[in-house]
Amino acid sequence: MVRALLSVFVLWVIGATALTLLCADLRRWKLPAKIGLSFGFGLVVLTITLLIASLCGVKPAPWIGLVEAISLLGIVVALRRDKLSHWLPRQGGLEASKGLWLWVSQGVLLVFVIGGFSVVSAVSLLEPIVEWDVIAIWALKAKVLLHEPVITSPYFNDLSKAYSHLDYPLLWPFAMAWVWSCIGSADLVKVKVLAPALLASLLLLFFGLLRRKHTRTHALFFTAVLAGTPMLLTQASRMMTDVPLAFFALGAFVCGYFWLESRHPDDLRIAGTFAVGMLFTKNEGIGLWFILGIIVLIAIAGERRIKFLLPAGIWLGLVPVLVTLPWFVFRLRIPKVHEDYGGKINPVYFLNNISRVPEVLGNSLRFFLNWEDWLIFWPIALVLFILTPTHSLRRPVLFLFLGAVLPLLMYGYIYVVAPWNLKELMEVTANRLLLQIAPLWGFLFAEQVHARKLMPFN
Repeated sequence: MVRALLSVFVLWVIGATALTLLCADLRRWKLPAKIGLSFGFGLVVLTITLLIASLCGVKPAPWIGLVEAISLLGIVVALRRDKLSHWLPRQGGLEASKGLWLWVSQGVLLVFVIGGFSVVSAVSLLEPIVEWDVIAIWALKAKVLLHEPVITSPYFNDLSKAYSHLDYPLLWPFAMAWVWSCIGSADLVKVKVLAPALLASLLLLFFGLLRRKHTRTHALFFTAVLAGTPMLLTQASRMMTDVPLAFFALGAFVCGYFWLESRHPDDLRIAGTFAVGMLFTKNEGIGLWFILGIIVLIAIAGERRIKFLLPAGIWLGLVPVLVTLPWFVFRLRIPKVHEDYGGKINPVYFLNNISRVPEVLGNSLRFFLNWEDWLIFWPIALVLFILTPTHSLRRPVLFLFLGAVLPLLMYGYIYVVAPWNLKELMEVTANRLLLQIAPLWGFLFAEQVHARKLMPFN
């Protein structure tokens, strides 16, 4: 277990050094945000490195990550030594009046978040991977990557393994293979050290993003709302890939939102890096990346600031495409067996199946109101839209609103054109698709409440 923990630490060091090199002023972020961002950067940088090495015939090994971490750290010390002080905790910031009730409420919220995280982490580290999708898809891919370089592995053209979705992206499998390479075996228990690391990073990032504009109590309250969502906690514990995709989607969309307000290049660079994570984590990430680009273009055009199209195009378009290009080029060689949703984007397929729309809407409502998975998370969305009917349609919150709503339309489109039994398909996937954008919706909740001053600690 010590080696497993060290593997996650090395991953985080890679991310922290990459974040320091890419950002000009880390003092703009609270420490929790920097810790969460570093984990995301580490996942992206390390797994892309492992992919390139695997395409060159080199299997994942501890020396790859160590060399990368030491090299990046050396570059930071040599060229950006002055930026190391930016990691010191920043004092001050937005805060409400410091009454006794404020300290008590913060303490209760903090205990709730830490307590829930601790329970989920203990469960994660005490039981092996048991989720069928993880065992049959992501862990299988990780074992393949651990023992065979991508470029020579017969797996990706083995139709007898088609049930594992041969063309699914490889960020999470490479992360698992990295941990296994460090501990020396494909242990299904120790690899779950990634689960609490990801959950902690997601919650820290969510809290840190909120602290850019909100008080500590406000940020803690909505972090507690997210941390109390059963769907997030269970899926994180099970190592499902919807959680890392939700993590990257949160960072990409919210930092894009910050950039449209601040025009600070750091926000745009972080959004672009997390967009890489979306593309390399799940196929749905392609659609989320496309939506992100579209609403950024709409926002820039609406403000008539054409000069910002170039940096947005570079960091949200060119950089994610170039970084993930090795994967997508390799993917062209992989046969499509189970589904080809990309080939069904044509509106003709939608029109031919438009009779399924009422069934999709009816079943969707059942999943939105599923108490066991979501408690009051989605009812909160309904209440907020009733209380703030026009606020979500005004800039800048309109960006967040579109970023949260358009993926729902995308998922609905997929259900309409999917060649499967609709009821069975939604039963298996609907709540997991909702999870991919749940943290982004949580951030939207916080912005709406803050704008309308619906709580006393705004």
